[in-house]
Amino acid sequence: MQNLAAIILAAGEGKRVGKAKWQLLFQGQTFLDCIVSKIISAGIVDIVCVARENSLPFDKRIKIAINTTPENGMISSIFYGVKALTDFAGYLIFPVDHPEINSATLMQLQSAFIKNPKSVFIPQYQNRSGHPIIIPKHIAKQILADDYVGGLKEFLKNLGEKIAYVPVSDQGVLKNINYLHEL
Repeated sequence: MQNLAAIILAAGEGKRVGKAKWQLLFQGQTFLDCIVSKIISAGIVDIVCVARENSLPFDKRIKIAINTTPENGMISSIFYGVKALTDFAGYLIFPVDHPEINSATLMQLQSAFIKNPKSVFIPQYQNRSGHPIIIPKHIAKQILADDYVGGLKEFLKNLGEKIAYVPVSDQGVLKNINYLHEL
């Protein structure tokens, strides 16, 4: 079993920005390209982007999975991502609307996971939790195709799983882009 794969969550409609967020530009690259480059530079090469059928990106460095139920929220995309990348000890769950995260933060999360591959890891900047997170395989495999009530936060709470918070100096973990003026 390989160590860590990345699942980029990109199945949202992007209603507030007028198009799929993966297409938005950050520092001259699409959000998706920026995130994929950072994940790869952190040493993670098995990557899937979960998108909606009417908005499929193309990037030869990654797999694409279609979320057939995007109305069920981001946790439904995690289900389809895990289904596309099955044999990993854990999954870096990366929302596509967080392009400002540093590669060093990804390496810090990965290092914490390698030391304790049974825990959920969430980055914290100044005691505020952010993204991306890492979930181990034994948790990821419990997400069902039709069970999304309450999202991932509620899912983890109901499981009673140990969550480890990783202090980081990267405020990008808190910055998700919901409107064009936030770019």
